[in-house]
Parts: sequence; structure tokens; C-alpha cells
Amino acid sequence: MRFVVENLRFCYKSDKILDDISFELKRGDVVAILGVNGAGKSTLLKTIAKVVKPKKGTVYLGEEDIHKLDFSELGKKIGYVNQKSEGGYLNVFDTLLLGRKIYFKSSPKKEDLKRVEDILDKLDLKNKAFTPTNELSGGELQKVVIARALLQESEVLLLDEPTNNLDIKNQVEVLKLVREFSKEKKILSILVMHDINLALRFCDKFIFMKDGKIEAEGGREIITAELIKKIYNIDVDICSYRGIDVVVFKN
Repeated sequence: MRFVVENLRFCYKSDKILDDISFELKRGDVVAILGVNGAGKSTLLKTIAKVVKPKKGTVYLGEEDIHKLDFSELGKKIGYVNQKSEGGYLNVFDTLLLGRKIYFKSSPKKEDLKRVEDILDKLDLKNKAFTPTNELSGGELQKVVIARALLQESEVLLLDEPTNNLDIKNQVEVLKLVREFSKEKKILSILVMHDINLALRFCDKFIFMKDGKIEAEGGREIITAELIKKIYNIDVDICSYRGIDVVVFKN
């Protein structure tokens, strides 16, 4: 099923934040949106997720204009996690179970409970299962929020800087889990990221933004020293280590 963003434009007062953004992706892909701060990356996710209303443009999932759906129907199509999350009095297990709420009416099924237990195990959070989320560290809360979105199993998952507050071990764990879910469940995952090397390790496609526009998009072949210079104004070399491209910054 195709996912098409068509001529999205968003303005804040007189400032144009997104300028006719268009691209097409497919389910099962893990896509990184990259660029400097202020390029429009987070606004793009918010616009797709209907958090903010575009001045112009359409988002299609298959033949369906998802911006015409009400929020309950939209939740089955789009999962969205913003940059900042706050904990509450609900414990970790019940918070994760909310991600399965669209699959049951009154009481969760055994399958729903098993899904929660499995993801607790994968993210090394079993010892926090009955801890209120407002007692978690920032990194632990970030893992819980992402895990809840994964359990929702929407057709499209939008993650705004999902590795915020995470040490390198947990960054790898979370991105590995996102990739596994995306491939297994045929979920299209779109991630705003800053670390190009993590993006190269876990993502299939890349969208580089600059000044509210798409500067380049495609697979690993588009990532060149020239493009990095154009986007970030820094000099780099692109090397290969065990078959994986690595961006090395020059002094």
C-alpha cells in the first residue's frame, strides 16, 4: 500500500515552515528525516499526524485521504510520538496496554497481555512493569512511549527524535526494535533523526530537508560528502565498515 504526501504546505503566521513537500513511501520501510534544527522536520510529522493543520496539501494511505478521518479512525492508521513525553500515575504495564486498546472493547485478550510482556522483555523493562511512569528516568519513559506506539500496530508510525534521552545501548535497542516491528508487521516507520550514522545503520530510505523543502531523498546512494556539506555545512568522508556506510567528520 502506498503512502503519499502531496504538496504539503504549512505556515506559522507569516513564516513558511513547509514549502510544497511531496514524497511517496511504502509499508515496511524505515525512513529517516534528516536536516539541521529548524528545517521543518518535526512540523512535517505533526502535519502528517493531523496535530497541526496544513495550509495546503494531502496525505494518502492507499486511496484514502487520512486527513478526512476522525481521530479514532486516524489512530488505527497513524501512530505518532512527539519529542517530549510526560509520565503519570499509570504504571508501565497499563500504559503499554493502552497501545492495544484499539484491539479490544472492555477487557484485554491473552494475546494483548502477551504482546505487552514480550515488549517489556525486549526493552529490559520487566522490573519496571508496575512502576508509575512519573517515577521513571527520562530514558525509561522514552522507551515506554515508543513501545506503546509499536504495540498500537498502526499502518504508519511517526517518531520524532525517538533516541532522545537514551544512551547508546538503548538507542540501538529501540531502533532495532522499530526496524523489527516495521519489517514483521509491514509498518511504515518515519523517524526524525539527528545521528546520520544511526540512520544509516537502521533505515532504508532518507529524506534530507533544508529551509522547509526536501533537498534530497532516496536510498543510501544519495548520501554523499557533497550532500552532507550542502545540508550541514560540514566536511565529511563516507567510509565503509563491514559493509555499512559510515560518515566520518573531518577536523
